This record gives sequence, C-alpha cells and structure tokens, in this order.
Amino acid sequence: MSLSLRPQEAALDASLDTLSPTQLAPELRRVLAAARPLPYYVGSAALAGLTYNVALELVRRGVPVDALPLFREALAELTATVGADHKLTTQVASNLGLCLNDLGQNEEALPLLERACMTQLMDKDKKLALFTIGKLACVRRALGNLDGAAALLRQGSAMLARLAVAAGLAPGAPPPELLSEWTSMKLSLSQLHEECKRFEDAEVVMRESLASLAGLAVCDEAADNVSFLTLMLASILWKRKDLLAAEKLYRELLPKLQGKQNYSVVAHGLGMVLQERGLVTESRKYLNIAQDATRTGYGAGNSITQKSQQLRSDLEASLLTCARCGSVTDKDVVMKVCQGCKAARYCSHECAGLHWKTHKVDCRRIKAENEQIAGCAEPSAAGSGGAGPSGE
Repeated sequence: MSLSLRPQEAALDASLDTLSPTQLAPELRRVLAAARPLPYYVGSAALAGLTYNVALELVRRGVPVDALPLFREALAELTATVGADHKLTTQVASNLGLCLNDLGQNEEALPLLERACMTQLMDKDKKLALFTIGKLACVRRALGNLDGAAALLRQGSAMLARLAVAAGLAPGAPPPELLSEWTSMKLSLSQLHEECKRFEDAEVVMRESLASLAGLAVCDEAADNVSFLTLMLASILWKRKDLLAAEKLYRELLPKLQGKQNYSVVAHGLGMVLQERGLVTESRKYLNIAQDATRTGYGAGNSITQKSQQLRSDLEASLLTCARCGSVTDKDVVMKVCQGCKAARYCSHECAGLHWKTHKVDCRRIKAENEQIAGCAEPSAAGSGGAGPSGE
C-alpha cells in the first residue's frame, strides 16, 4: 500500500496477503484505534489514506459491498481535512463512484464521477479523465440519459484524437499509453448504439476499432483488446442475425481463448448461433463446453452457466423438431436422422429430401469436423457428402 506511513500501518500492509476479506476491515479498525492516541499520529488524512487503500484491496478481492463504507469514511475524512478539490480526495470520490456503479447504485455514483471528471480535466490528468469519462457515460446510459452519455463519449473521442495527432498517429489510432482507455471508449460507444437499436452503427465502431488496432505493435494488451473487440463484434452480428459471419468469428476466437478469460462466453455464443441455424447436436457440444469452462474458472460468471442449463433443456425439445418444416414430433416417434452429419432430424423422408439442397454444405462441414475430432479421418474428408436420412 503506497500510503503506509507508520509501524501499525506497515504491519497491516504486510498482512494483506494473509488476511481474508472478512478479516481486513476488523484489522483496519484495530490499527486505526491503536494509531490515534500515539504521538507520531500525523493527522486524519494519513489514516484516511490507509482506509482508502484497504477499500481498494477489498474491491480487488471481489467484495465491493465491504469496501463501500470504507470508501465513504475515507472521503468524508479527506474532504474535512484537505478539501474536496485535493487530488487524493478526487481519487477516493472517483473510486467510490466506480464501486457504486459496480453495485448498480448509479444515482449516487453520478455526482461523484462528474465531480472527479471535472477535477481530472482541470488537472490535465488525461489518462484518469478518459477512464472516468467512459465510466460516467456508462452511468448516464444506465440512468436513461442517452444524450448525456453520447455527449461524453464524443468529448472523450475528441480528446483521444487530439492526443493521437500530437503523438504523430492517425486521428483514429489509439495512443499506446492510453490503449485501455481508448478500448473502453470504443466499447461504450458501441454499446450506446446497441441500446438505441442501431446495430449497423455498433458494427461500424467495432470494425473501425479492430482496423485501428491492427497497426499496433504486437503486445499482450493489444492482443487481449483485439480478442475482446472481436467477441463484441460477433455478438453484434448475432443480434443482427448475420449468423454465418458471427459463427466465423466465434470459431476463430475459440482456439485463441482456450484456457483464458471469456472462453466460455465464446463457446456459449457459438452454441447459440448454431442453435439458431438448426444445428442441434453441434450446438449442444459448444454449450456443454461453455458450462464446463465456467466451472473450471474460464468463464464470465454464473449467468453463463444458468443460460447454458436453460438452453440444454430447450435443446432436448429441439431434438424432436424437424429441421425443415419445424413440426414437433412425439417422443415415442422415431425421427429420421441425416446419416452424413448425424445432426439434422426430420419428421419424414419427404422433408429430408426437400431440405438436402439447403443442408448439404453444413452436413459436409459438420461430418468432416466430427471425423477429425474422433481421429477417424483426414481434413480432406470435408469433400464427402451426407448419405441422406434414415430412421434411428
């Protein structure tokens, strides 16, 4: 912790890694109680700084609810001692606003982030100001102030363009030292377009952003941003019902993100796209992958797991649905299954025959993929066709 000034504070600093989140706040109280009567106590601001750092640690550990009262205490103490416009006070106010935003308490977060943003702009702290502008736009959007959010994002984009030109870059290019803020701004702008149902505009923002990142020197942060923006583009294409384009992006991302964050999100998205295309068996495979990845920690939270569980039961019903006419067959009736891909199901030989012209491209691809996975064939098997449907 950067503000550890006294022995008790240093002791708390040293024990941070060993204390659980539930132990941190009580230990802080003990340190503060011990420090106040001592002759080397240097004022409320120092202890407020300690309180603030413990709050940050609690946020880092994923318990923002416990951090909230500590942020409030630190802010009140600093406002009373060093003033509301002090840099540290602004920093605490900003992080309190971010914490409130994470907890969905956006009405209280709004004035805190507006105040922090104004101070950061006056101090010419561009990096922090751009980060706060992006978060403030998200808060305004969440509160239904779409025009206010758009105005902020335009301001942030204009700042980034000026900084890019000053650095000798193209106006749309991201300054390397502001890559994270640039990416956040582009994502916020795209999400705003999506909320207004302007999916074409959201797609343009993502494609232009990816084109700008393509010119950057290869680094881990740039690669991560490219993957995330590609994931967002795939999601937009899915919402636009451009299923083939979305599927292509999801398939490209899946091997790149294996064992990494958002792997389950990509597998889930691919499963959903395949479900909409009527490729039931393949869809189930990727939804299973999504759930397994979430269990092992390569996901984005329980919401994906819950969606996968719901989709799994929906897919059970889909197995009884004809791929051509959409009629639902009784469980006791044996459906006709394409012998090429083993995925498409039909209520009759007539439906299977009429659907073959549409289905054959997917049939050959799925069959080749399944054979490669099973180790039964070389990639050249992609040219073989389905053998038509038969009863199970």
